[in-house]
Amino acid sequence: MEFCPITAVGIDVSKGKSTVAIRRPGGEIVMAPFQVHHTASDLGTLISTLRGIGGEIRVVMEHTGMYWRPIALALKNAGFFVSIVNAMLIHDFSDNSLRKVKTDKADSLKIANYALAYWADLRNYSDEEETRQMLKIQSRLYERTQNCSVAMRNGLISLLDQTFPGVNKLFGYERRSVTGHVKWVDFVSRYWHKDCVAALSLTTLCETHDLFSLGDLIDRGIIEVSSGDEVGKMAYGTGDIPFVRTSDISNWEIKTIPKQGVSKEIYDTYKRKQNVQSGDILLVKDGTYLIGTNCIITDLDTPMMFQSHILKIRIITPQKINPLLFFLSLNSPIVQQQVRNIQFTADIIDTIGRRYRELILPIPKSQNVKEELYRKLKNALDERILCKAAIKQFPVLMESLLRTGNPKFFQEFMQKSVKEVKDDLVQDTTALEFGPTVNFQIRSDKLINNIFLPKYYDPTIARELSDLEQTCDLISINDLLMMGKIEISTGDEIGKMAYGTGDIPFIRTSDFSNWEIKCDAKQGVSQDIFDQYSQREDVQALDILLVRDGTYLVGASCLVTEEDSKMLYCGGLLKIRSLDADYLHPYLLLGLLNSYIVKRQIRTKQFTRDVIDTLGKRFLEIVLPIPKSSDVKSSIVSEIEEIVTSRTAAKMVIKELSEQIC
Repeated sequence: MEFCPITAVGIDVSKGKSTVAIRRPGGEIVMAPFQVHHTASDLGTLISTLRGIGGEIRVVMEHTGMYWRPIALALKNAGFFVSIVNAMLIHDFSDNSLRKVKTDKADSLKIANYALAYWADLRNYSDEEETRQMLKIQSRLYERTQNCSVAMRNGLISLLDQTFPGVNKLFGYERRSVTGHVKWVDFVSRYWHKDCVAALSLTTLCETHDLFSLGDLIDRGIIEVSSGDEVGKMAYGTGDIPFVRTSDISNWEIKTIPKQGVSKEIYDTYKRKQNVQSGDILLVKDGTYLIGTNCIITDLDTPMMFQSHILKIRIITPQKINPLLFFLSLNSPIVQQQVRNIQFTADIIDTIGRRYRELILPIPKSQNVKEELYRKLKNALDERILCKAAIKQFPVLMESLLRTGNPKFFQEFMQKSVKEVKDDLVQDTTALEFGPTVNFQIRSDKLINNIFLPKYYDPTIARELSDLEQTCDLISINDLLMMGKIEISTGDEIGKMAYGTGDIPFIRTSDFSNWEIKCDAKQGVSQDIFDQYSQREDVQALDILLVRDGTYLVGASCLVTEEDSKMLYCGGLLKIRSLDADYLHPYLLLGLLNSYIVKRQIRTKQFTRDVIDTLGKRFLEIVLPIPKSSDVKSSIVSEIEEIVTSRTAAKMVIKELSEQIC
């Protein structure tokens, strides 16, 4: 039998070069330590030398930074057994010497001796380890980059606290999707001191923008403005034509279910004067936090009326100023700051009065820039409009699906254009959720918890739930809680002194609509206050917030997205989290909470407490009709996911464009 000697190659790696020692058992030194530079020629010579030795060869080197990679990969690709060993193991290894010699030659001999001592335990460096190494390198580089970014940002903020305090809070921290830049950092690179801004005016934008005075545009007949009307509370709830109030405008659109509706007769009285058309812009001029909030009217929103606290703006000559670019400029930080500057207190609310004429709106001069902004904004608005139509029609679609178990209603609706769905849309208002007046009798021994409110015992709800038993499992929220399928918690009242201390959103009942949270929540809190409550509130993406206390807003719900998750929420809200997505996916739960049968139940559980209404613990009594068919469940989940993700993406685009326009 032919003898095959084993040979250990110990390599002491350093930057750009390595020291190589070759040993065999019994203390035999095959080749005295020699240097190899990490060049193609030297590595090629080393490979030829090792091949000439023959026998079984194993190469061992320490894992030291990244210096080992060139020589290790060259030898590995040449077909040699290469083992990368933790430097601590080599350090602790004793080669039976009392002298602690520390030279490259001595270290290479020690590594070769280690290889002989642990020959059978050596691990061959594999492709999987190479992949892992690359991922590890990328992870470390990413962490290092992030740490440097945070350190530089904090250092910049520290310096700016001396030259321009608070400038980092003027803009959000979101990165622009195109350039990757952070808005406030771009701003301070040019305006690093408060005096840089104090010495400027809007005329600074003249080089790149056309500046339009709203008053001048009105006087020249390019646009026209008019205020709404107060129809009186007796008109509320007389019909289903929306009467839009300041709180009905959110995220550049009108809520799908406004608080109040009026009759056709009342609408006819005012329609000629108000004459709301698609493309009009509604701007809140009276209020407090809502002043400056605005939206574009779409075909889905008409017919409608609006109250006197709202200003209607119509572009008469779009050739002079593009309506969408006007809308984008109106939402830019520089114009919104002008709105705040002309907002004065009048009696118990604030107003901008006729000072809206003083607003200066910058529009880019570059035709290419204007076309790009217009294209992106139109696409984003169109996406949100179509999905808003689905949300508006959702209760009807959901009711049909729950009764029949057929998802075709959703699929057919989502394939239609906005013009096609307009005729099918229901005109709902919050008042209609209370349902029609019903006459019925009930025995006294059937009363529950001494509740004497007739609406609590509405018999039509029980009949509707009974009709759904064939296609749905009827399970109360309390049962879902007991089964461990969901968990429910409430928020906190942090006190008004905490309001305005920072820019982390504190979500209140009026801060969401159309299944989403507002971009500009009324109140913000500091990081310190957030840290006090964040662990207890523990808001995560796909949590659902539902209004428990209020009046018209009771029962309104929204889905928390990844962009919204850093937030606190008030005590009037319930946070509902699905713990079993296979059984009750968050999107399915959101859909059920917005179905007619559930909304009507919510209204029957809504009792007056002091000055506001509340659901109290009666919320747990609400019965959810959960589809029995897994295919139906999956269909609902996919449709709602498409609606939510599309609207969220479009919302972020509009927000980004409003910052980019100037």
